[in-house]
Amino acid sequence: MFDYRCVACGVVVTASARSKKEAKQEVARLMLQQLSRRGLALAGCAPDLVFAAEDAPGAAEAALRYMRRALLPEEPPADPDDAVS
Repeated sequence: MFDYRCVACGVVVTASARSKKEAKQEVARLMLQQLSRRGLALAGCAPDLVFAAEDAPGAAEAALRYMRRALLPEEPPADPDDAVS
């Protein structure tokens, strides 16, 4: 089992899963859910997450970027020639 812990805006959530990826996605999902329940603005849920950072400057934004990467699939390059092999 893999355990992940996420802290943002004074909220702490943890999740466990069979794979590292599943644990990361679950903790991100739970964090977004908790932030939403606390009334923090989650415009469109992603990628335009906005809220007031109560933690160290930049910490909340970094946590949200991390959660977005965990939850949202990466977009393929627009031009196949741009793809890295």
